[in-house]
Amino acid sequence: MGWELLPRREEHRAALVALLESVRDHDGYPHATTDLEAFLFPPTMRRAWVATAGGALVGHVGLASTALPGVIDRAATSLDLLPARCVVVARLFSAPSQRGRGIGRALLDHAAQEAAAEGLVAVLDTAVDNQAGLALYRGAGWVEHGELATTLPSGADFQAVVFSAPNAVTALG
Repeated sequence: MGWELLPRREEHRAALVALLESVRDHDGYPHATTDLEAFLFPPTMRRAWVATAGGALVGHVGLASTALPGVIDRAATSLDLLPARCVVVARLFSAPSQRGRGIGRALLDHAAQEAAAEGLVAVLDTAVDNQAGLALYRGAGWVEHGELATTLPSGADFQAVVFSAPNAVTALG
């Protein structure tokens, strides 16, 4: 494996911003965001984790209480749940140089497990043209709830695909 998952701490702030800058340069993610620190540390972030390898940060994921307009409602309606039963997998990314090692999948699985432990269903959205993300979520068995036209905080239009964790409703009991 060669890497480990840890709870995100304040001391990770600067390195995470630098890592996200490299992701943005490589992938264009996040879309239409200039303040990467505010993007990574929004007040709606409930909990977050990092992946480390050799002492360096190589990935990140969080659980947030909010999402882009319509995302939670789309998943909750499709799953026949109250929106309050959903939590958003947010800010999932891994270092471009570390991809293919299972880091993104481990972060995704960890976030979904943490949500389920809280009695919540993990949901997420990704850009319709994010082929790597779509492959990750589909390969991990996440349930697709269709496309959604929504708006980014910048005001830009955004086409998203909405997903929920596999077996989300049966896991709630």
